[in-house]
Amino acid sequence: IRSGKLKALAVTGARRDAALPEVPTAAEQGFKGMESSGFQGLVGPAGLPREVVERLSAELRRVLAQPEVKVKFAGAGSEVQPRDATAFAAHVKAEAEKWSALIRQRRIQVD
Repeated sequence: IRSGKLKALAVTGARRDAALPEVPTAAEQGFKGMESSGFQGLVGPAGLPREVVERLSAELRRVLAQPEVKVKFAGAGSEVQPRDATAFAAHVKAEAEKWSALIRQRRIQVD
């Protein structure tokens, strides 16, 4: 893209990508609801004690706040957006519902 050999038409995130600030979002170009972005998280088994979840969450946020970690993520095209366990669980649930609905609506099947 930077060399000019490819032209980025849009990014599919809710906001413009920090690595490509000149590229508009799909929504900015009139494609409302065409939002998709990847995410990563740390998960554990159901029933994990709350104090363990809170400790892991706090330590993960501490590490992700380090400038050198943010730079590494940015170099891979990712933005660090730490969330607590409740917010992350809500995000995973919302994404599962969104994509499940699309799969049903479009009758997508795996061969």
